[in-house]
Amino acid sequence: MSNGSPNTFQRVLVGIDFSADSLSALQLAHARFADPAATLVLVHAADAAENLSDYADLRGQVVSAQAGDLQRQLQTLAAAHREGWQDVQSVLELGKPVDVILAAAHTWKADLVVLGSHGKTSLTRTLFGGTTYSVARKVGCSVLVLKAGQTA
Repeated sequence: MSNGSPNTFQRVLVGIDFSADSLSALQLAHARFADPAATLVLVHAADAAENLSDYADLRGQVVSAQAGDLQRQLQTLAAAHREGWQDVQSVLELGKPVDVILAAAHTWKADLVVLGSHGKTSLTRTLFGGTTYSVARKVGCSVLVLKAGQTA
């Protein structure tokens, strides 16, 4: 669905962690920014199974199996949201979500990054850092944040 404005975003990146909040952000991005000339990029940062760091062989097997499953889930989401876009891509990278999203935004030259917020308190964000907060501060394009619990 094109909004028909000359300021339509051409490359929209959505951070996906498969939570209800990130799926709502995807729905919002699709409803508001789908355009036949635009590209939608779904990005997921896979956990590197750091809790298995003492068992390198097992860690590699777990990460490989996890990555295959996550890639299939991303491709399913991409296929379900293909209508209305010129192209829909899915990106799965190992690493911290902030780093993966920032790198993908740079690589894909994103005009807009859409994220769902999990609604953590400022104390939690201060202690652990918030992905949404960090991306919004560091990315070089517009950012749209869907508050926790809201739907498109």
